[in-house]
Amino acid sequence: MPFSEISWSSSRGPFPPASNLLFTYNLRELSEDVLKELYQSLVDPRDRHDLGEYYTPDWLAVRMCERLLSDSGEDAVLDPACGSGTFLYQAIQHKRKRLPPTRKSLEKILGNVVGIDIHPLAVIVAKINVLLALGDLFQKRSGPVSVQVYLANSIRHPATQPVLGSGGQPAERVELNNRVVLIPSAALSDAATLDAAVRVSDEFAKANRASERLDRTSFGNYVCREASSLAESESILDMLFGLAETLHEFIRKPEDTIWAYILKNQYKPTFLKGKFDVIVGNPPWLSFRFVEKGEYQGFLKKLIVTECGLLEGAGHLMPHLELGTLFFARCPSLYLKRDGKIGFVLPRSIFTADQHDRLRRTTTRVNITLTEVWDLEGVAPLFNVPAAVAFGDIRSDASKALPGLEFSGMLKRKNASWSEAEPDLKIEKTTYHVVEQGKRSFLSTSREKISSRRSYYQPYFKEGATIVPRNFWFVELQADPRLGIDPKQPLVATDPRAEEEAKKPYKGTYFEGPIEADFLYATLLSTDLLPFGHFDFRPVVLPLLEDTHGYQLLKTEQAHSRGFLRLASWLERAQRTWREKRGEKADRMDVWQRLDIQKGLTGQDPKAKYVVLYPKSATFLCAAVAPAKLITKKIGSQKIVLQRFLADYVTFYFETADKAEAMYLCAVLNSPILDSLIKPMQARGLWGPRDITKKVWELPVPEFKPENKTHSILATVAEKCSERLKDIIPTLTEIGSIGRARSAVRHILKEELAEIDSLVKEILKQQP
Repeated sequence: MPFSEISWSSSRGPFPPASNLLFTYNLRELSEDVLKELYQSLVDPRDRHDLGEYYTPDWLAVRMCERLLSDSGEDAVLDPACGSGTFLYQAIQHKRKRLPPTRKSLEKILGNVVGIDIHPLAVIVAKINVLLALGDLFQKRSGPVSVQVYLANSIRHPATQPVLGSGGQPAERVELNNRVVLIPSAALSDAATLDAAVRVSDEFAKANRASERLDRTSFGNYVCREASSLAESESILDMLFGLAETLHEFIRKPEDTIWAYILKNQYKPTFLKGKFDVIVGNPPWLSFRFVEKGEYQGFLKKLIVTECGLLEGAGHLMPHLELGTLFFARCPSLYLKRDGKIGFVLPRSIFTADQHDRLRRTTTRVNITLTEVWDLEGVAPLFNVPAAVAFGDIRSDASKALPGLEFSGMLKRKNASWSEAEPDLKIEKTTYHVVEQGKRSFLSTSREKISSRRSYYQPYFKEGATIVPRNFWFVELQADPRLGIDPKQPLVATDPRAEEEAKKPYKGTYFEGPIEADFLYATLLSTDLLPFGHFDFRPVVLPLLEDTHGYQLLKTEQAHSRGFLRLASWLERAQRTWREKRGEKADRMDVWQRLDIQKGLTGQDPKAKYVVLYPKSATFLCAAVAPAKLITKKIGSQKIVLQRFLADYVTFYFETADKAEAMYLCAVLNSPILDSLIKPMQARGLWGPRDITKKVWELPVPEFKPENKTHSILATVAEKCSERLKDIIPTLTEIGSIGRARSAVRHILKEELAEIDSLVKEILKQQP
């Protein structure tokens, strides 16, 4: 379907079909975005994920517009990622309540409410929503109505490629559908001139659809009548005629008729620089890692690191940065007036996540300062992840204290209006502080911090190996009912739990066969960990052999040449299946590289005796100590000794030869005080706090000293807890939830935990 701007007058005959929706409603009574749910149902959920779209309920849009827009009704408002137009709709409603119902007010609103989006359907729906929001004010029009919602990328303006065109006239090279056209620089002086230039070229091409070729003289005469200012130079006419020929070629094939529309729209943001009092909206929440690799990802990376300075010196956080944060940093410098304001709905990760550290501290390269935040975590239903609202401007000084609001309440429906939601919402004023703990920052209602010093152990705890795809490597030992199990090359098969949890491409992949016992190792997942203990070890097949330098990773040919034929067969199938499932991506990373990415496997120490583990992500911190060697698995009446323990990436680990040090760390990590201190730093999921990663080591946990009495007591108490738990674990296997199992352990060990807590508080207070 060709796209066109919604622009008409009654003299042009019937309204376009889409606008017939206007006659379905009593325009005087509408108070919400009635097309939002229609738009959501029309856009494929996968497309919505790829665009990072999370739709804003009307009650929140109303509150944000009230917070940002003045009572004068004169503000120029931009939504740079407008979706179905919820914020445009509410901005117009806000203005209508404050402006008289006159034609002048209609013109003010149409001239001052602008939306941009990259999704064609969103642009169409948003334009209709703008007209619906105008209600009976729409009847005040005296001529054509033009709605300012544009199909464009608001954070990426067209790259200027100045050249000399016909007659030496300055021009810009523009690519349309893999064709290069020249646009006279004179036509890019303002939006109206560009519209006129594209319009005459497009209309002439369409009018001559039946002709094989266009006539240059006829085109010149047409431009003289329709846009005389563009006909003053033959050189400009020549370039516009080239544009008309290109559009004519598209129409004749026919490819489609959208390209004139795209050309006009993609330049629109360049004419909007510095024109707005308010930027408001809900920009994409898409994380950088989900942006398809290529030229656009490269552009975003440059914008994030070089121009905006959001992740300067922290490139490892790039995959996690949400594009909404980039919009918040980028849009003010492009579109705001000097005294303008911005308000965006963003993921609540802006409170805690490392990728937002520079934004919180106001140390980016762009001139944008956080001025207020709202916490929406307590509201349901809302979004699929916890949300917040961030406000800012380009003139305020950075502050460590930010005014804010905490919202909570259970609403009757997700897209409730403000009048529906207000009785069910509790809104409390508060102050958020930018707290700097160690090398990290977070927003908290408390300004208290323990110390600016990091733990001694911060560099030494590491993320485990990416033992994936899990159903390639996680196995269960199988015994023959008559012959039992061969301890030298036992029969193994894919662990059913690994198959059940496998990602879609690998679903249904099943490995089975004998394997040399040299390559059977043990690991634990985060869901196996308990305070001071763990459930049974999980056997994994790993192509590792110990040598004088540590671990060596064997490939198929090496395994075969060394006589490990069972392993060679397993690896051959693993790489073949990897290629089948990954396609072209397998050329960039084979199955061995995936296993040992960032030396996750070969970087582990085969000489360590004890491994301290805690979950990468959990609501509550917990830790256990695993023996590094002499790990046995009982199969019926037989036992198999696994090579040693290796940590998986869902855990963070520390290796040591000192059991007392391992137990000391286990005690500290299980202390309630440490868990409470990291809570403000943890990102939130739908079920509460989650990411732990290395944030715990921003706290000043000191190095274990055997001569320190408090340290030694902590190690002794932790060892007693671990021994006691060995008898308790069998009773926990029937508990369905790991969370409930951990709670049961904490209840059983509450007296020991109280002692540990007081000791940990003591050692933390001793740190400068």
